[in-house]
Amino acid sequence: MSAAFKNIAALVGVIVAAACLQACGKISATDPADTVVASLPQAAMTNYAENCSACHGANGVNGAARQLADANYLASVGREALINITTNGVPGGFCPGSGPASLAHWNPKQVAEFVDGMLDAWGKNGVALSIPWSVKLAPAGNASNGQAVYAATCQSCHGAPGATVASASGSVTDPNYLRLITDQGLRSAILFGRPERGMPGWSGPFPHQAVDRKLSSQEISDVVVFLRSTASQKQ
Repeated sequence: MSAAFKNIAALVGVIVAAACLQACGKISATDPADTVVASLPQAAMTNYAENCSACHGANGVNGAARQLADANYLASVGREALINITTNGVPGGFCPGSGPASLAHWNPKQVAEFVDGMLDAWGKNGVALSIPWSVKLAPAGNASNGQAVYAATCQSCHGAPGATVASASGSVTDPNYLRLITDQGLRSAILFGRPERGMPGWSGPFPHQAVDRKLSSQEISDVVVFLRSTASQKQ
C-alpha cells in the first residue's frame, strides 16, 4: 500500500469518526462496547457483542448508530423486517448484515434467534406506531415545508443550517454527517428520537412549541428531504 493511499485512508477515517461524534455524540465511557446487557440470551449476547455493539452501543444505547434497546422502535419495525435487516444489512448504509452472504455467516436459525433475543430483552411492552417507520411506505417529502418544520421543532437544538457555531446537540446538516446516514436513518431518528440522548421523537415535546405539538408522517418526510437538500447545496 502506498504512503499516499495510507494517508487518504487515515483522513477518511478521521472524517467518519468526527462526523459520527459531532452528530451522534460519543459512546459513554461507562458503557464500553465489550460489556453487553446480560438480559440477552447467551448466544444472542455473544453475537451482538462481536458484530453490533461497536455501532449500536454495548447495551443497545449510546452508540453512533440507531438505538436498538427501544421497545417502540422494535415493535414498529416488527420481527420480519428486523430479520431482513439483520440478514441483509441496510442498503446504502454501513450496516453489513450478518446473514450467510456476510462476514459473520449467520444461518437463518441464528438470525431468528438473535432477533427473538432482542425482542425478548428490549421489546417488551413496545407499541407499534401508526406512522410508517419505513421510507418506502412514507409520503414524498417537500423541502420547503421541511425547512419550516425544522426551524420550528429541530433548530433550537441542532442549529440553523450552515451555522458556524456549534449547536447543543450537534449539526444534522453537516455534509459529512449526511454522507454517513441514509434517508431511513434520518426518518427513524426523527420518528423515534434518541431517548438515551434526550432527543424527542415525533410526539415531542419540542422546545418553544405547544405541549401537544406532534409531527405528522408528512412533516417527517418533509424534514428528511430538507436535510438531504442541505447537503447537495454544499457540494
